[in-house]
Amino acid sequence: MRYLSLFLFAISLAFSAQAQNKTLFFSDDFTDNRNNWKESRSKIGIRDMYSGTYFLKHFRNEKSFSALKNFDIKPTEDFEIEALITKVDGTNKHGFGLVWGRKDDANEYNFLINGRGSFKIKQVKNGKSTNLVKWKRKGVIHKKDASNKLIIRKIDKEIYFYINNRQVAKLAFLPLFGSKLGFKIYHNIGFAVEYFKIYKLDSQKRTAQAYPPDLQIKHLKFTEPSGNKALNGGETAYIQFELMNKGRGDAFDISLNINSLNSDKGLDFEHNISLGNIASKASRAVKIPIKASLDIASMERLFRIEILEAFGFDPDPILIDFETQIAQVPDLQVKNIIIDDHTKKNGDSYGNGNSIIEAGESIEVTAFVQNFGDVTAKNVKAQIILKSENPHISYPNQGKIFQLGNIETGGYKAVKFYFYTSRRYAQNNIPLSVQLTETTFSLEKEINLNLKLGVRSENTVNLKISKTDIASVHQMKHIAETMQLADVDKHIPSTQTDGSSILAVIIGLEEYKYTASVEFARHDAATFYRYAKKLFGIPERNIYYRVNEGATMGEFAKIFDENGWLARRIVPNKTRVIVYYAGHGAPNLKTGKAYIIPYDIDPNYASIAVSLDDLYVQLSKLKAKSVSVFIDACFSGLSRSNEMLLDGVRALTIKPSASKLLNDKLLVLSASSDREYSSAYPEKNHGLFTYFLLKALKGDAKQNGKLTAKQLFDYVKKNVSQTANFLDREQSPTLQGNPNILMLKY
Repeated sequence: MRYLSLFLFAISLAFSAQAQNKTLFFSDDFTDNRNNWKESRSKIGIRDMYSGTYFLKHFRNEKSFSALKNFDIKPTEDFEIEALITKVDGTNKHGFGLVWGRKDDANEYNFLINGRGSFKIKQVKNGKSTNLVKWKRKGVIHKKDASNKLIIRKIDKEIYFYINNRQVAKLAFLPLFGSKLGFKIYHNIGFAVEYFKIYKLDSQKRTAQAYPPDLQIKHLKFTEPSGNKALNGGETAYIQFELMNKGRGDAFDISLNINSLNSDKGLDFEHNISLGNIASKASRAVKIPIKASLDIASMERLFRIEILEAFGFDPDPILIDFETQIAQVPDLQVKNIIIDDHTKKNGDSYGNGNSIIEAGESIEVTAFVQNFGDVTAKNVKAQIILKSENPHISYPNQGKIFQLGNIETGGYKAVKFYFYTSRRYAQNNIPLSVQLTETTFSLEKEINLNLKLGVRSENTVNLKISKTDIASVHQMKHIAETMQLADVDKHIPSTQTDGSSILAVIIGLEEYKYTASVEFARHDAATFYRYAKKLFGIPERNIYYRVNEGATMGEFAKIFDENGWLARRIVPNKTRVIVYYAGHGAPNLKTGKAYIIPYDIDPNYASIAVSLDDLYVQLSKLKAKSVSVFIDACFSGLSRSNEMLLDGVRALTIKPSASKLLNDKLLVLSASSDREYSSAYPEKNHGLFTYFLLKALKGDAKQNGKLTAKQLFDYVKKNVSQTANFLDREQSPTLQGNPNILMLKY
């Protein structure tokens, strides 16, 4: 394929015939300063060797502070930079970490983390900063004042970023500005570098082994802290197993590809994990953390874990399902407030004692913070906030923190404070609120106390507050499921089709790095995956499934290259191939040719994406019995929601040129034609084309217990066109290739 050889995105480690050997180029454990790192103390910051670390402290709330050295690393070489960094003090908001490829202040790269558990990758070029990866939260980062291991690994034309041995990002390698490497702090932070290492990586041809590896999964389990066999909001669960190599040969460059097949909303987990090599008869314990947000939805989750070995000795993928449940969290409210306006010798209140807030009085307020939630609120703190610059109202204790401690379910704690007004205060509202924080669940909320001038309030005599029986008054606030299932999502039948000789490639791109999203594309792909297994009977090992950031240009290369995933598995004239794609397509504005857009390609540069012409050529070269391609995308430059993908272009004026098929073994069923765009079907939570494709496959288009390509197409075209009219759109699917290909036997 021409596009695979032209661009760096196509370079793939998983199918490389090379392995990386590391040679230590530089190492420093900072027991002394034999490597002449800069040491200094000034008003800006400190650089110092201290207790076997290199300590950096920044004193300013602006700009940055660095420690750098020159290293002779050429951009043509592969290298790895590794450092163990411990945050000592300072803010958790701003970043600290590694600098590489630096020339001067105006030209460098940064790999930064912060105490909140986020990371960022930044380029500074000619003084202009560009976020290559914006601040992104990752569960593998140790928060606050903790240690984290950072690794930057450059291999060929890609650069990989790891935190605590977990890959967090992969980017195209950009030219180095200079040879300086080191450390950087932003905005009043102190950290200690415990060690710093640089390796040079040598690409070595793999020597042939006498025997192959045999990877097997043992002791698969799902664990979570509460013991209810479900992942609750705010919890972290683990998928654990032992990966054993029972073969007589070693396994190389093993990686995990992890996907949630239905929804990963509210879940934080690593999609790609590198395990390295496993020697013959050795094993590796694998533990994959999955963290649930506090607002997680209650639903079933299905995870698919692929284990990929560099030379194709992959075990069958793992499927594991579990439930997530909404969090049981504290619910702190202020429902009872009393005021005291009596004149007291030893108190803070001063007034006429009528329980009415009036101008010219000093009012003592007691606000009761009560927990209406299901679990104890721990280490609760309160702060009274006066939101007014009116000189006629004062809260003398602005900034005071009230330590309320723990508040059990149904219980309460009192916050007592006072304020006063002058006789010139003429507003009706008293702009006071209470800001509450809780430690365990990281809760923060601000409650308006709704105090008003001239309105009688409860006083200390006639108000009695007691612990509330939460069971009698509290109802769980169930979070509505984000995706209602359509008829095609349920009750998928089995058929008489033997899928043991079918290979399926399923790609769903809902989210993109550089352009608008594609409504329901992930759900489309997940449902088609279930059809592939149930209707077509395709075994798990024969399915290549990728969604969103997992469907990069490099992944397309792995799949469709002449020595890629498909080509390696074809049994001539026996294997059937099914390819399903939901996502963006775009035209080349100069040539009119159509391109599929991977996750990491900007549609404004479609010519470096996946050419349909090249894709069809490569699929035609496969010695398969048949190849059926389903494309729920359009190539006019519009998204499913009618958004423009191309800058400054009227999309509907573009008519992409049709791609030609080379043989009658190839069948392509596309969602739309010419200048039309592929619509979403919001009522069914699917793409319009995919919805009726699924209905047809489920049996609505079968005749005499069989479904041919023509029967499938006739049904899809008729129903898509009719339904599009009701949606005030035009969409007419197209068919290319052999209409007599048998799809299914029922």
